[in-house]
Amino acid sequence: MKLIYERKTLVKAIPLMALMAAINIIIAALSTLSVIVSVFLILILPLTSALVEICCKDRYFPIYAVATFGLSLALTFWNIDTTIFYVLPSIITGYIFGLLAKHKVPSVWAIFAATLGQTALMYALIPLVNFIFQVDVIMTFKTAFRVAEKEGIDIIVPTFIFLISLIQVGLSQMIVSLELEKFGVREEKAFPPYIVPTFGLVLSLLIIPFYFIRLEFAYLFLAMSIFFMADIIVETIVHKKYLQLIQYGVVVLLNVFLFALLNTYLKNGSQLLLIGFSSALICLISIVFSFLKMKKEKIQ
Repeated sequence: MKLIYERKTLVKAIPLMALMAAINIIIAALSTLSVIVSVFLILILPLTSALVEICCKDRYFPIYAVATFGLSLALTFWNIDTTIFYVLPSIITGYIFGLLAKHKVPSVWAIFAATLGQTALMYALIPLVNFIFQVDVIMTFKTAFRVAEKEGIDIIVPTFIFLISLIQVGLSQMIVSLELEKFGVREEKAFPPYIVPTFGLVLSLLIIPFYFIRLEFAYLFLAMSIFFMADIIVETIVHKKYLQLIQYGVVVLLNVFLFALLNTYLKNGSQLLLIGFSSALICLISIVFSFLKMKKEKIQ
């Protein structure tokens, strides 16, 4: 029986919403068993919500969201912080990603927007969960992964949350992208080619001031800039732009020498921020090539 298809009526939407809600509830219940189990299980949570948003009309999503959250709370009453911290952000993230994908927003922006939303929600909910349930969420994770005693581990907490969110949304994108064409939805380039590298460059440059202000946010901007750098490199490989790839390789080699040169002069725990040199230069090279291509096309 075909499961994934466009459902225009509430009668047809209810079976899919019920199935996806059940999956969320089961995952929420299983995630209470251990933190490590929960990390792997919650990676697929946004996918269920994204599929509901893509397959059903927008106005039906609140029904699914309320039912899923309410039943998850009821069935995990002994550990409802799991539902608040995992299920709620995943429902919202899945909706954001599904909505953007359905409206033909390029995947790089849909993934980034949904990841950013998930990161912000999870980060905002940490103090609430800590206060209401007297549970230190961050310490729970650090203990589960046996890094509680590691010096300076707190500086990568926002980055860790961002990466978990990125994996969640990335998995959703892998599955959803296979289904979009069935709905006649194809990705369209909504922005000029220099927008992605420009955004990546700005994020790379933000590492510098936050190196002096808050290291944890400097690492977060590094992770975001690497996301856009990775997208640029993949696009370059796909379009076989070998000259650019060679220049990217030179940048990476320069970064290795820079790391060896400046490593001992940086604050303790901040050395990996030097990777931002690669992301900044690769984004800059991509911007230059984008404008050169636009100029060439304009002349022709």
